[in-house]
Amino acid sequence: MKRPGVILVLLVSTCLMVQPCGASCVNLLRSLTTTSLTKGVAVSGSLVFIADGEEGVKILDAGSTGTPLVGSYDTPGFAFDLAVRGDTVYVADGGCGLLLLDVTYPEAISPLGHYQTFGMAKSVEVQGSCALVIDYAYGFQIVDVSDPTAPSYAGHSAGLGDIWTMRMGKDGYLYIADIGNGLRIWDVDDPEQPIELGRFDTAGYVLDVAIQDGVAYVADGWNGFLSLDVSAPNNPVQIGHIPTDGYAFAIDIVNDLAYLSEGHAGMRIISLDKFHASQAAGAFNTGFSIFDTAAFGKLVVAAAGESGTIILDAFEAIHPHISLTIGGLEQVTLKPWSPVIWDIEIDLRSFSPGGFYADRLGDAYWLMVSDNGDIYSLLSGNTWHDGLAPFLSGVPVNALNFSQKPAPDAAQGLPGACFIPQNRMQAFFGFLSGSDDSGDGVADLFFDSVEISFEMAPPEIRVFGNNDTEEVLEVSADGHISVHADVLPGDYQEATGDVYVLLAIPEMQLAFWLNGEGVWDSAIVPYRSDLPIKDIAALSIIEDIPAGAIPPGEYQFYVGLQLPLDHDCDGDYDLYYSMLRVIVK
Repeated sequence: MKRPGVILVLLVSTCLMVQPCGASCVNLLRSLTTTSLTKGVAVSGSLVFIADGEEGVKILDAGSTGTPLVGSYDTPGFAFDLAVRGDTVYVADGGCGLLLLDVTYPEAISPLGHYQTFGMAKSVEVQGSCALVIDYAYGFQIVDVSDPTAPSYAGHSAGLGDIWTMRMGKDGYLYIADIGNGLRIWDVDDPEQPIELGRFDTAGYVLDVAIQDGVAYVADGWNGFLSLDVSAPNNPVQIGHIPTDGYAFAIDIVNDLAYLSEGHAGMRIISLDKFHASQAAGAFNTGFSIFDTAAFGKLVVAAAGESGTIILDAFEAIHPHISLTIGGLEQVTLKPWSPVIWDIEIDLRSFSPGGFYADRLGDAYWLMVSDNGDIYSLLSGNTWHDGLAPFLSGVPVNALNFSQKPAPDAAQGLPGACFIPQNRMQAFFGFLSGSDDSGDGVADLFFDSVEISFEMAPPEIRVFGNNDTEEVLEVSADGHISVHADVLPGDYQEATGDVYVLLAIPEMQLAFWLNGEGVWDSAIVPYRSDLPIKDIAALSIIEDIPAGAIPPGEYQFYVGLQLPLDHDCDGDYDLYYSMLRVIVK
């Protein structure tokens, strides 16, 4: 989004003008220190659940402006990971196995049930009535949690090596991050007989995976981030790779945005449609080592190891992004009748159904602002209005479907003749929200603009006499007089207008007009009417007549072109003319 100038006051004086976010776009809101090692986070509503190592489980209210900690529970083991379903938290509690906690009242967490795994519980996922727990060197176990007070054994895999985390995909398959053996895909429909379907051995160490739309996004340690096509789970295929500055630890995907944690190098946010190009929408790196992330709304919660838990505001990175160009350009020079198509693109990461900003109500504005500050708004029906007016009023962001086309039908063509004299203009498309998600106390405004310069070559008229004499022609009584005119169309080739030829005798205050039949009379009539300017070309006003046929004196020959346009906005049609003085001695 580019920063405009004149629109700051003219559009809405109380709006937030969202700046280009620069290098980070992600700001630290608050942090919660720890004496242990924060490894995992999960969110439910505005509550943040933290696996805080030796300190057990903590619950934060991320929306709180005061002390965010609302509850805690010191588990008997080392809380590596957790999952939240309703009012129950499932904790992978290291050597103490799987612990189920009742968090109906976050300020008074109580234990529900416990299941002792074979080895060290490091990661947990919940699918239906089963909890799947990584059991370190023993593979993973499937635990029946239909009765949360009495979880029981349902099945297990064989030993798989040093597996780190696992995620259930919407396709019903279990995706396992097996550090030394790559990404593994399992069918766990039958808990008693889980079956490995496929595997992809990466170049690095797989530490985490997230699944969306048939693609697995993999945190591969020193090898960075990978994307794999897993639509055929028995044959995963790598389709993308992003090198990282740090060690790729974890990935979370929310609303088509990937939140990538890179250990000591912090975190970055990448829109999935730009994943392969590694174009970060935002980043955070102020010395924290980030090992896990969980995003909701505009907030990102990060497990920062020894630094505890940090809460980040990613609004500047994920807010609606609008791009306005003309022919793909941000600065254009136009002729008066140039065909114009506004190109509007809206970043779908924010506008897609279910996206952070999708249901925000507001007004859409389409403006042109002249260099003298005049505002012209595009209204429904593709008409222009003098003054500030919304194009679409009271709509949710995701209802702006017309803007998702590269070349929308609306607002094509120039807005009107009175814009032409303005040497420079700015065209704006903006959305003024009724919300204050930026948190600065005023409504949010998102927009983009195009600088437009008009270059207009008006018609030129040249009146000349004998031997191309211009301005003043002196002729003796025994000479001859010829008066001609050339009309040069400039940029008005196809424009139509009326040609007037006038002979004025100043001393006598008389004027004679050359009519369409080539006869001089006193009626004010056009010599040629409704012709394209390019077809007018040359005129012969007086063709080689003896000077003695005209009484001595001073005469003025005018040739004028009147157009049915008012480009100077003075209320009258534009008139272009030139004159030759003829002096007969």
